[in-house]
Amino acid sequence: MSAASQTRSVQAEACPTRLTGWGMTEATVAEVALPRSADEVAGLVKGVGASGVIARGLGRSYNNAAQNDGGLVVTTTGMCDVLSFDSGSGLVTCEAGVSLEQLITGFLPAGWFVPVSPGTRQVTVGGAIASDVHGKNHHAAGSFARHVTSFDLLMADGAVRTVTPESNPELFWATAGGMGLTGIILRATVRLKKVETSRLVVDTVRTADIDETMAYLSATDKDYDYTVAWTDCLASGGSLGRSVITSGDFATIGEVDEAVAAARQALVQTFGRLPAHSAATPGDASTLLVRAQPPAVGWAVAAWLVTHAAQYRLRDVSFAGFRWSASLGGSWTKDRAAPAGAVVAT
Repeated sequence: MSAASQTRSVQAEACPTRLTGWGMTEATVAEVALPRSADEVAGLVKGVGASGVIARGLGRSYNNAAQNDGGLVVTTTGMCDVLSFDSGSGLVTCEAGVSLEQLITGFLPAGWFVPVSPGTRQVTVGGAIASDVHGKNHHAAGSFARHVTSFDLLMADGAVRTVTPESNPELFWATAGGMGLTGIILRATVRLKKVETSRLVVDTVRTADIDETMAYLSATDKDYDYTVAWTDCLASGGSLGRSVITSGDFATIGEVDEAVAAARQALVQTFGRLPAHSAATPGDASTLLVRAQPPAVGWAVAAWLVTHAAQYRLRDVSFAGFRWSASLGGSWTKDRAAPAGAVVAT
């Protein structure tokens, strides 16, 4: 088969599709293709028309990013292979369509976590670089591209360049946060974060107003890797800016063991014995507590803590519960809303 016919066969896979971003506004229609290899992407770029081409990952960008009305959109999710991993350095090389969730589920059991995670795990590595996403550890770890050591970039002329911060800093940092306008990222190498467990030790504090909120955030800036503030935007007067601030760090094995012991003690004190399913592993301590009591009781306790307690500490919290509360229910678009009147300080 000739190169020209190969290009035509790849382009034939594109079909008109209505696209929106995370906010489900500003819908446009574009020809959307799902290549499975770098060669197929190159063929699509070579045969593109005057309307151009843009890469798209899992579609979690705000507003109308990764859309190309009347043009071509190349979805990278078909390129989702992890190519290599160095267990000594934590360097993982993968295709651009690999999601952060894929990295987490694949490497967290071995003690490695993504260095930066935005508000959802459903983000591709290519999209994380193109948006240079930040997480709730931005004050400690910076944005995603800071942890990228290299990526292969398909340019408009069909050339593929391996780009590093040292070899071509201008192109590297133009691509990081460049929203796909410098080319299509094909694969990347990212340095993962070493952790002992999948749990977090979390402190939650209520603040009375905006001054107290900002003072607390400033005072504890170096004390935690992860911090998020939920601010009540319905409050006014002296309560303006009041917030619930949640800060945490990944727990050590010793801290998880302490949490399990405390959970078992609490169950014995409450029920006089451990439930039949008490042979839970350390990572299941919070599940053990939730299953041991009706869900309504757990919600009532949580509500009491938020509305009455000035400060409390959760000794065993999953990262999902701490960071991805907006998308725990499954569908990102259905479960994206924060509590009424609340915003997230990032």
